[in-house]
Amino acid sequence: MKVEVAREKLLSNFEVYNHLVDIQKENNWNFTLGEDTNKKQRRKRGNHLIDLEIITRELSGFLIRTGQSNDYTRENVVEFMTGLNQYSLMKIEKLEILNRLPRTIVSLFSVIEECDQRFSDEQCNSMLELVQRCFPVAQEAVEEDRMEVEQEEEEEEEEVIAEQFEMEELEHETFAKIDEAEEQEE
Repeated sequence: MKVEVAREKLLSNFEVYNHLVDIQKENNWNFTLGEDTNKKQRRKRGNHLIDLEIITRELSGFLIRTGQSNDYTRENVVEFMTGLNQYSLMKIEKLEILNRLPRTIVSLFSVIEECDQRFSDEQCNSMLELVQRCFPVAQEAVEEDRMEVEQEEEEEEEEVIAEQFEMEELEHETFAKIDEAEEQEE
C-alpha cells in the first residue's frame, strides 16, 4: 500500500464524534445506542454501507459511554484550548488533556511528561480548574460517585465485622475444645 497524501493532523475525541454524527446524518442512519439493525433494513440499504454503519454505531456508542460525546460545545473546546496555550505544552499533551479531561493531579501527571519538573503546583491546579470551568461535571455524577464510594466503604466495613465475628467464633470453639480436652485428661 502506498500513502499518497500524508496526513499529520491529530483529531480529538470531540472532533471524531462530530464527524461520526455528520456521517450518520449524511446516510440517514437513525440508530440509537444499543440498537441493532434488522436484516430487512440491511438489505434495503445495501451491503457496502453495513460495515461503515456498524463501525460508526460502535464508535459512537463507545464515545458516549466514556463521556467523550457531544456534551459540550465548540465554544467550550476553543476556550479550553486557548486557556491551555498559556502553558508550554506540546500539541499531543494538549490533545490528551482534551480527550481525557483530567480532574485530579494524578491523572494530570499521567498525561503531561515530567509534569512536576515543568510546572508548579499552582499551574497544575489552574489547569485542573480550567478543565472544571470549561467542562463541568454534572452534580449528579459527582453525587453518584460519592454514593458509590460510601457504599463500597460500608461493604468493606461489613466484611471486616463479619470476619471479626468469624474469628471470635473460631476462638470460642477452639477454647471450648481445649477445655473439653483438659476435662477428659483429668
